[in-house]
Formats: sequence, C-alpha cells, structure tokens
Amino acid sequence: MTEKNSEMRNSERHVIFVHSLFRSGSTYVYNALKRTGNYHVYHEPMHEVIASLPNSWEELGGRNDQLKAVLRHHFLVGGYFDEYAHLLPSIKRTFNTKLSFDFYFLEADDQVPALKMYIDLLVDGAPKAPVLQCTRTVGHIGWLRENYESKHVFLLRNPWDQWYSYKVDPYIAITPRVIYSQRNIPAVLEDVLNASGTLPLLGDDTQAKVVFGFNHPVPPAEDYFLFFGLWLHAFISGLQGCDVFIDMDTLSSSEAYREQSIAKLEDIGLTFINFSDVSLHRAVFSEREQATYSIAEEQILEIFRQHEVNVDILNTVREYLHKRRNETFMPDQKLTEPASGILEDACRMREAMLARDRQTVKLTSSLNQAVTERDGQIVNLNQAVTERDGQIVNLNQAVTER
Repeated sequence: MTEKNSEMRNSERHVIFVHSLFRSGSTYVYNALKRTGNYHVYHEPMHEVIASLPNSWEELGGRNDQLKAVLRHHFLVGGYFDEYAHLLPSIKRTFNTKLSFDFYFLEADDQVPALKMYIDLLVDGAPKAPVLQCTRTVGHIGWLRENYESKHVFLLRNPWDQWYSYKVDPYIAITPRVIYSQRNIPAVLEDVLNASGTLPLLGDDTQAKVVFGFNHPVPPAEDYFLFFGLWLHAFISGLQGCDVFIDMDTLSSSEAYREQSIAKLEDIGLTFINFSDVSLHRAVFSEREQATYSIAEEQILEIFRQHEVNVDILNTVREYLHKRRNETFMPDQKLTEPASGILEDACRMREAMLARDRQTVKLTSSLNQAVTERDGQIVNLNQAVTERDGQIVNLNQAVTER
C-alpha cells in the first residue's frame, strides 16, 4: 500500500462489508445480523434513496409494510433504513446519488474522496461495530480493502432464480443495464455488452438512465445475457476478494452448511448469528428450459476465458453451474404425475411471461418509432410554418415598397 493511501485509511476501527447482487438473500442476512444486537448494520448504503432520507424519513417509514410485501421481506423487523436516523443531517451534506453507480467499478488505487468521506461518516457514526450490507459494491471490493481495515463477505444465489427474482421490481430489473452503462466498465463486461447487441442506456445521471431503460426495454434473451455476465463478474469478484463466500441456496437447504458458514463468520468477527429460519425460494425448472440459459452462459464464459480470467476460477464456476443445473432443471420422467403437472404449469407460466416481455419490447419499439416519426413530422411542419411566415414577411415588405 502506498504511503498516501495509508494516510487515507479510516481510523483503526474494523468494518465488515457484505457484498452481493440484488435479490440474493442479502436483506435476510442484514436482518439476521441486526437482530443479534451486536452490530450497527447499514442496509444498502449506496441506494439512491439515501439522498432523499433527510426530507422523506416519515414518508419512507409509512411505506415499510408496502415495500416488505412487494419485495417479499416479511421477515424484516423494523424499517429498511432505521440505522441512518441519527446521521440524517450529515447524510444530507455528504451523500450524492453519483455514489450509487458512478463508482461501481474502481481500481484499488483510485482516489474517490466523495465515496471515502461518505463511508467514513457511516463507520465513524456507528454506535456499535459497523457492518455495511451492500448490493452496489461488488466492482470495488479491492478499493474498499485498500482504504479500510476490513473483512468482506459475498452472498451467491443461483442465476436462474435470481434473474426471475429481479422481475419483482422494475427498478431492480433495470439495474444491470445501468451498471453496463458506466463509463469505466471493465473490458470483459464491455465485450459482454457488445455481444448482447444491446446499447448502453442514455442519460446524464442514474435516474435518467433508468427512465431511458424503462422506455427502451430489451428482449428476455438479451436481458438474461447481460444479467449472467454481471452475475459471473460478481461470482469471480467474490471468490477473489472476499474472506467468506456464502452460497445462499445451500444455506437454505443444509443445516451442516449453516453451521460451517456461521463458523467462518465467527472467524472474521461476526458472532451469535442465527440462520435457522433462512428460507430462500428455489424454483424447479423443466429440462426443456435449460437451453434457453445455458447457450448464453457458455458464450459468456468463453468471453471471460478470452480475457484470460484464471482458469481454476472459471472451472469452479463451471462446476457450480453443473451441480446447480442438475438440481434445478428436472426431466419430466423423474417426477410423479402430480408433481409433473405442477412443473408443467410453472414452465408454461414462465414461457408466457417471457413471451409477454418479448411482445412488450416489440410494442414499445413500435411506439418509440411512431413517436420519432411524429417528432420528425412536427419538425417539418414547424419548418414549413417558418418558411411560410418568411414568405409573408417578404410579401408584406414588397407591398410596402410598392
């Protein structure tokens, strides 16, 4: 570490970061840590809503039950951002929405005073041991390690359930495209974006990019392609940069794995955690659905291989996917008749949802084209009116001179 970066480090206070993508079970882990009473756990410290908390605290509190229902967080005790209450005046001066995604990708030695100042505020302002539970920091784990005396946890979920879970909220669904639209995107993800055939979102800030994304949806195949590229990048970042790596699907299904995970968390200073009520949803897919995903997955794995990502790490990912595919994509003949019928119903519903999304993309594209043509007609009409007005002026001038 350079002398300058050593001076930039926070105080000697130890901080723990919990990293993940959205819809990975991170809110459950946040709640599990918070209910121990031993830690001051910040939920989603880079969320854009942080900027509005000083002005909308009461309004947000009134929407907690609604948000819990929409996001399926029935287990959450209290509100989402309770731990920020005592810092609201300082947050108003320190947090900027650029911190949400503009610095998603950072090198370890990058100088980002605004981000450093904000995290310092949270760490120094925590009345108990600080823990930051984050869904927007996977791209700069190395930067956090360089700037803080810290330990890091990564939460993984299988890509198929996670991608469908993204659909629970339109904003969450659009975030992969927001991340791909950052100026400092890694070269490997830039190649994933190019291979998808999708263009970056336009807009000067995150809100503008989100609005543009809403108005310009992409087909499900492209959407999953982009999501899996980001999922793979996060998987690799978690393996390489974190002290504890937790498979949330296995945490939900295996008592032995829960005990092992708790022991690993104790090693980095997180104690008295109870995961006995963890229950992350796992869907069963029909075997015929697998090709929809695996073709894109193999293409993206090849892109990462061409960028000389560590072969052993890629093999670890492949082994994980192979194991999860065998558990997730089920041949009909292996099921009893009632279960087979239920799986067929679920498969048809997913196919109907994807077909609806494809139709929405086509309809939106047609509407956008119609609006573009209308705007062009308005421009031509305005031009014609301008020319007519000019002719009238010339005519009046001629009459006056005569």
